[in-house]
Amino acid sequence: NDGSINIVLLGCGMDVLGLWAKTLTTTTSSPKNNIKVYEFDAWDNCILKRRALLNSGLLHESSCSFDNSDNNCNDHHGMCQTQKSGIAADSDATTSEKSFRAVSKGRIIVDGAASHCDEKEDDYTLVALDLRETNSSSSNQRKSILSRAIHDIGLDSSRPTIVLSELVLAYLGYDGANATMHSIATDVLHGNTRSMFACLEPVFPNNEQLDQRNNDDDDHHHHHRARLLRSVQEGYSRDYSHQFLGKLQRGNSKQLRSTTTKSSSADANSDDASFQPSWLHPLGANPRGMRKRLEHCGFSSSSPDNNKNNHKNNNENNNICCASLGNAAATVARIRRTADDGAPNFLRAGEPFDEHAALALNLNCYGVACAFSPRASNDDDDDDEPDVRMGEVCPWRVAEKNDDDDGASSAVETIRPIESSVEDGQIRYLYGNIYVHLYDEYPAIRKMVKSALKMDLKSSTKNATTNYGGERCGSAIRNRFQYKYGEFWVAWDAVEARITGCVGIGLRKKRQACELELSSSSGASSSSVVVVVVEYEIQRLAVDERCRGKGLGKRFLRVAEEYARREQASIETESTTTVTIKLWAITPECLVAANRLYESVGYRKEETFQAGSLCMNVYCKSLSFKAEVKQ
Repeated sequence: NDGSINIVLLGCGMDVLGLWAKTLTTTTSSPKNNIKVYEFDAWDNCILKRRALLNSGLLHESSCSFDNSDNNCNDHHGMCQTQKSGIAADSDATTSEKSFRAVSKGRIIVDGAASHCDEKEDDYTLVALDLRETNSSSSNQRKSILSRAIHDIGLDSSRPTIVLSELVLAYLGYDGANATMHSIATDVLHGNTRSMFACLEPVFPNNEQLDQRNNDDDDHHHHHRARLLRSVQEGYSRDYSHQFLGKLQRGNSKQLRSTTTKSSSADANSDDASFQPSWLHPLGANPRGMRKRLEHCGFSSSSPDNNKNNHKNNNENNNICCASLGNAAATVARIRRTADDGAPNFLRAGEPFDEHAALALNLNCYGVACAFSPRASNDDDDDDEPDVRMGEVCPWRVAEKNDDDDGASSAVETIRPIESSVEDGQIRYLYGNIYVHLYDEYPAIRKMVKSALKMDLKSSTKNATTNYGGERCGSAIRNRFQYKYGEFWVAWDAVEARITGCVGIGLRKKRQACELELSSSSGASSSSVVVVVVEYEIQRLAVDERCRGKGLGKRFLRVAEEYARREQASIETESTTTVTIKLWAITPECLVAANRLYESVGYRKEETFQAGSLCMNVYCKSLSFKAEVKQ
């Protein structure tokens, strides 16, 4: 309530974000600035930062850990030797007795005067350490030296705290990054219910992830290596990561040669003589991977005392939000453009140009992650608070809801009609590769897929006209389904900016009036009623293998059913009529999950037939409603 806030900056460098924060007023009820800034970085960077702050008059220093003449780092409790030894980012460095130091403490000078914080209390601390150093914790998960540093400098985690990291964790090695995030989760965010961690990190796969995927696919589909490249974005991310790593390795080549020369005699007969350090370890290959990594490191959706209840509810972690930088930037731009006092042309170019595509691909190589403190187990009055906080801080977050009866989360996919020829290509790639693993056992499936790609999923616009009397849209596939008095939808993942599934529907039989006789139970003469029957067929239902089990298939079928009902309800009738819609679907019996999907939403198996060596199941579902006479 008094506006007390801690701001922790990891890898602060020469950034002035912490100093800028001291110019803010935290609450309307408390005009004083009660922000305390804690900055952490390597020793050399801290020396430069302290010197710049003092020379510019921005810091009123109360204490420092060395005299002003000590501007080198020959030996400070062994810390500098660790940082200058050229150890690889993924080596197993462990803490010495005290390998961190509070380089400088004092008060930030704002507008020529010390900030409004209590003059007896420092509001700025600059700490030198090596975040790659770890030690064991009581939970058998390694913690970063950051934990000991936070405790030693007296950071009060009961105050609301914001921890910020920009392009830092990826350079700490896999274990170092995990230990650092684990320290933040357990020693900062669990200290109260009003703290947050935010980071910007690369999300492209590193060489180890690529090699592992190559090995996995070699084991199962050695003759389908092209399947490894699933999208243009992934191809760009791979190339970008290789270029990024190349620059890092060239930049560190001098240090590496020096280290290799010093250790060549000792390592000449060692198996590690050919070791090449990996300079970059992204948090994940995509935002979803970042989320899993954060969850693994202790960022949970509930307090430790309430974890059991959380797992019982099987809820998605609603305290973590991850998105590509491209998606985050686009969302912020849309908000600025549509705001009452906003800028209509914010981040909008006068005309499209080729660099737009390159910029979008580049931004999607980075991810933004925000994690909030878990709620206390007795915090029943604020059940929606994490959603509110996340909506304010992360406006790009897509609401996650459980719209399926079985509780499966529909995650972030939005179902909409296919829009362009570019998406036609993505659908062809998705559908063309989704059954590759079955080709050897069921050659007929390969023929089925090839036939679909040559027919209704063909990318050519020739003869792809529409029956709606308007101009053709940009998608040949959609035009082709509209020609069949139907529609074609895709699932768009806004976080990863890609298509994750598709489904189409087409008219199988036009409306036909059928007269049904109704017998009377009292023995009176029977009567008849006219029922209109129309038939549709569900076609090309496919879901990316990485997105299955989330209810996306059910959502596709629900959208198709609603479309058929809406189309038939819009047709004018001369009298009140019962309309029955029959939805047909044909799927191979070997696709067990697809058969279960249809049966789970009310489709009944009507017949079975052989298509070559394939056994095909035919399903049907009937929907009925009364069509009223329109006035």
